[in-house]
Amino acid sequence: MSDRNSHVVRVYSQDVPVKSSESKEYINKLAEYVDARMNAFSSGSRISFGSLSILTSISIADELFKLKDNMGVQITEEDKIKDELSAALSRAMMLEVELHEKSEKLTSAELRISELESELEEKNKVEEQMREKFNVLSYELRKPLEDRYVDNTIEEVNELLPKKTQKKEKRHPGLQIDIESLL
Repeated sequence: MSDRNSHVVRVYSQDVPVKSSESKEYINKLAEYVDARMNAFSSGSRISFGSLSILTSISIADELFKLKDNMGVQITEEDKIKDELSAALSRAMMLEVELHEKSEKLTSAELRISELESELEEKNKVEEQMREKFNVLSYELRKPLEDRYVDNTIEEVNELLPKKTQKKEKRHPGLQIDIESLL
């Protein structure tokens, strides 16, 4: 706790003793303010020192109350702004967490898509290999059947040809057809 010092200040042409823990400069500044206010109230009128002191005190108290009210409004507005900023910060933090979660989900989904694309590519390769094997097996199974069909057809043609060529030979004795050279 500070020591209280005694000061003598001059207010409205009177010396007034003051005890305060504040500096002498600060107390003199206050006394000058009160003196100026008392002189402003007393200019042009005859009023007792006591009444003048009361009017000045009421006027200064009015200023003080108005400043407090004004500061209260400012403090209330500052509190409101602080509350709004706090709410906005909370919302931003929630959005950041939500963004992080969605980013993780997106990364997970992209990884899963990549895995599925790899699986699809592998299945397409297997399908292509199976298609090639199918074509080879199909050819291997069809070839003997086609060869047998061609052989049977040639035999049937050969069986029919001599009869026709014989008939033709009767009509045209110099004409000979080799069917195998035609095929």
